[in-house]
Amino acid sequence: MQLQAWAPQITFNPVPGQMSQQVNDMLLEDNSALNQVQRITFGYNISFTGTNDFTSDVVPIQVTASTQGLSSIATIDLTQVDAPYMDHGPISYLSSDTRVFKLQPGGTVVGAPALGTDPLGFIQGVLKQLRSVLTPAQAYQAFENLPAGEDAVDQLEWLPELNNQPVFNFALCRVRYRATVTTAMNVRVFFRLFQLLPLGRSITLELPTAWGDSQE
Repeated sequence: MQLQAWAPQITFNPVPGQMSQQVNDMLLEDNSALNQVQRITFGYNISFTGTNDFTSDVVPIQVTASTQGLSSIATIDLTQVDAPYMDHGPISYLSSDTRVFKLQPGGTVVGAPALGTDPLGFIQGVLKQLRSVLTPAQAYQAFENLPAGEDAVDQLEWLPELNNQPVFNFALCRVRYRATVTTAMNVRVFFRLFQLLPLGRSITLELPTAWGDSQE
């Protein structure tokens, strides 16, 4: 097969017993310039006849591509574990692994030390409680018990104070990971805030109905 003769030779180290490769296609950078120097991409199919090469959570395989006396080396991983992920709830675009809540000084959640005037220190205490103090089953249930609906208790506060006391909004995220021996390292989560329309609206009850920003 001509394509096999042109393609770089691929070798694996360590040599897997049930994994093989076969060149499948070739892509030219410019089909109309066959006599010019250009990039050529070869595509390979990886086939497995079994799962015996997956001997642990992650098995690194060194891949060497050689052609015309030149070679390049890269590493691929045979993995049995999922990447860290979050699960969605009954509504596909809303995660069941996030919780938001508001607290004022003296309040607490999941049995962590009460909130004082340091919201960052408080949320760090919440994370420590969930990660280190509670058992996995207890931490799971404590997270499940946090507000998750659309009632007043679940709503965040846009005012900085309530009843002359500061109020703080918090968000927590539960990240799932499945593995037998490999620990997920340095998993990071970011929360994206969205700007909404102005909350103050006035309605003129005339035909047609007119909308305008309030002057409050």
